[in-house]
Formats: sequence, C-alpha cells, structure tokens
Amino acid sequence: MEKFSSGQYGGITEFVADFRSMLETRYRLHGVDHWVSRQGQKLEMMLEQKLALLSRHLTEKTTIAVTSRGYYGLEDEKGTACTSTRSRSTPQSLAGLTSGVFESIMVQVLRHEEQLRAKEEKRLREQERKEAEEASQKEIEEWEKRLLAQAAPKCMETMWEIPAIGHFLCLAQQILNLPEIVFYELERCLLMPQCNAFLLLY
Repeated sequence: MEKFSSGQYGGITEFVADFRSMLETRYRLHGVDHWVSRQGQKLEMMLEQKLALLSRHLTEKTTIAVTSRGYYGLEDEKGTACTSTRSRSTPQSLAGLTSGVFESIMVQVLRHEEQLRAKEEKRLREQERKEAEEASQKEIEEWEKRLLAQAAPKCMETMWEIPAIGHFLCLAQQILNLPEIVFYELERCLLMPQCNAFLLLY
C-alpha cells in the first residue's frame, strides 16, 4: 500500500479498485478455496462492511461494477440491492456477513470460471484418452492385416478343413456351451491362436 501512504490515490474509487485487484490476483493464483484465498475473503468481507457504511455518493463510486470497469457486477448487481429502512441500500451479498456465509460477486464469478475450466480440462483429457485408444486400436488392426497377409489367407479359402471344423463347432455349440461361431473369427483364431479370445477360453 505504498500508493496509499504516499497519497498517490486521486479518490476512493482508485483505492478500492486496487484493493479488489489485489484480492482477485490471490484468488486466481491460489484458487478461491485455498486457505490464502479464504483469508482474502475475510479481508474482502471487512472491506464491504466498511463500504456499506459510506454515503450513497461514495458507495456508488465503489461498486464492484465501477472498480472492475464492468467485468464484475452489472447484471449481477441489479439483484444485489435490497430494501432498507436506511436512506441507502445495502448489497444483498452483505446479508450473509452475520451468518458467516459471505461470498462476494467476484468470488462467485471466479468459482464459476474455475468450474468451467475444470470441466474443459476433463473434456480434453477424455478426448485425448479416446483418441489414444482409437489410435491404439487402429494400430492393432493394421498389425493384424499385415500378419494375415503374411499368412496367405487365400490358401485357407481352399482348405476343406475350415468349414468342416466350423460345422463341427456349430453342432457342438450347445453341448460345449460355445459362443456364436463366426467363420472369420474361426480363421483368425487358427492363424493367430495366441491372440484369440475364443481359444483362450479353453
């Protein structure tokens, strides 16, 4: 607060803007739920308490919409004024001061931004995981194609043993409790028995 002690502030608006900017920096750096930010929220609560005691002329100069140049407040502040027996209105956010649940508009906005950021990061992680799985699956399929090509599958097309084995398995399917027989899978398991889930069952 060198500017304050040296009298560099031209008015209360500049001071409150700098104070809130300092708090915002801490909130963004540590996250609104960090213990440092919790201490900052206590300071912010004390600030709002003091500002609420000022005259209407000064409170209008220190609204968060004014000090943040419209980044915070505006639409939010339209619903923050409540009726009072006093000559000036009291922000609704101050209603929680006595109950200990005070959370300013700035904290609410930053919390929402954190939630959106976390949601986007989760979406990107899921997308990266899905792309990695698809790339791995594609690599496996290409490897199988190369392996099948090397095994000369055309020779298998002329082998009478393949349909005979398939016919036997179909007849014994219920007795042996076998899954549905697919001839492509049958040919594949004969070419690559170590990689086939069907043969691994037995």
